[in-house]
Amino acid sequence: MELCGIEALSRGAKSAVLCDNSYSAIKIINKNLEKTKLFDKAKVICKDYTICLEEVKKQKFDIIFLDPPYRSEHGKKAIETIEELNLLSKDGIIILETDEDIKLDCSLNLYDIREYGRAKLLFISKER
Repeated sequence: MELCGIEALSRGAKSAVLCDNSYSAIKIINKNLEKTKLFDKAKVICKDYTICLEEVKKQKFDIIFLDPPYRSEHGKKAIETIEELNLLSKDGIIILETDEDIKLDCSLNLYDIREYGRAKLLFISKER
């Protein structure tokens, strides 16, 4: 959810990478970044998440927010790729929005679940 990235920037985040494979979504993101005057702090990528993760593999992230389509394996696969590429900073977290329970097939730690109606936010980190 790119709005979370823009909100983070508006609250002081130094930078954000926003990715969506929908050209129309990217147009809206760019328009919102221009309106908020935050365009220079964001990197906007219009590609599939698998390509995006490969492109940012030399970076470390404090927060990674994932909002894949519900009932897809994209969230689980993204988490596994994030771990494989070592994209999380030492104390970094992944927040996955989903509507189902998932079992992680990696060493990352699911440490909190927040439920909001049908939606769930899963909080995941390196082992602590």
